[in-house]
Amino acid sequence: MKSKNYNVLSLFSGAGGLDLGFENKGFNHLECVEIDENCINTLKNNRPNWNITQEDITTYVPRHENIDVLIGGPPCQGFSLGGKRDPNDPRNRLFLEMIRVAKETNPRVVVIENVLNLRTMEAPWSGKNFIEEISEQFESLGYSVFFDVFRVCYF
Repeated sequence: MKSKNYNVLSLFSGAGGLDLGFENKGFNHLECVEIDENCINTLKNNRPNWNITQEDITTYVPRHENIDVLIGGPPCQGFSLGGKRDPNDPRNRLFLEMIRVAKETNPRVVVIENVLNLRTMEAPWSGKNFIEEISEQFESLGYSVFFDVFRVCYF
């Protein structure tokens, strides 16, 4: 029996690291959405057969149906120890775009990659840690939410 090839829609694709992991496990890419021109050029150079869209996520309209997995790494600069850790950094709200696209496309699974400080920084509009805010938003759409800390050096 032939196994099903699951498809994946990627937001905040960056240079494609998360995408490559899914490709290595046999997932089919529907589209990679990224705003940064350098990342777009890297993606196009390394994966010329992928459907790559350079677009601001806030204006992106999903073009696909029957999405199995929605993946993305929303910007971490506002959360990261390498940045200013500014709770009011407007990039900190871009995870809401993942929620919007999930609501519009109803994928079976959503995978978000980000930094450890999502657990400790508070969202100024709710006073909850960002991870709690993100979890509650996805739970309100009917998703079961699991999160953990992975030390990349072990993978």
